[in-house]
Amino acid sequence: MVDQLRANGIGRDPENDRVVFLSLNRAPGDDEVRAIHGAIQRPPATCPFCKRPTYVLPCSHCGEPDVPDDQF
Repeated sequence: MVDQLRANGIGRDPENDRVVFLSLNRAPGDDEVRAIHGAIQRPPATCPFCKRPTYVLPCSHCGEPDVPDDQF
């Protein structure tokens, strides 16, 4: 059984904001790499509560758990 892929950490290159670094718990498969690439390129949703961009639920800024799924 393969462990679920999880990010241990994420960061950006301070000199080039288009470069993202991911620390993962294991090496990803080809399909997982494509999914990660697609998610990074997707524009963030706008939280209807704090009006800031977020990629995750709950909102990474205000913690609101009820950001509508259709925002993503």
